[in-house]
Amino acid sequence: FNALDEKLKIEMYAEIKKIFKEKKLTVLIVSHDRDEAAFLSDKLITIEDGSIKEMLDTNWIASVLIYLKNLRVCLYSFFSL
Repeated sequence: FNALDEKLKIEMYAEIKKIFKEKKLTVLIVSHDRDEAAFLSDKLITIEDGSIKEMLDTNWIASVLIYLKNLRVCLYSFFSL
């Protein structure tokens, strides 16, 4: 997803997550990209030294990230960046 612009990346995350839900798939995603992990997951688990350190529900995280990314895309467009 790194080669996609921000708007398309968000759209792709949403489409992929929709497919996961429609097909009732259980998917394990391993990622170092925080945005990708938050957008594509229902639960986010952080592991350190082989042990689970945190487990979070990502619904609220993804909502905040979508808002912030959309704001950034709008600002980039507005200022022609």
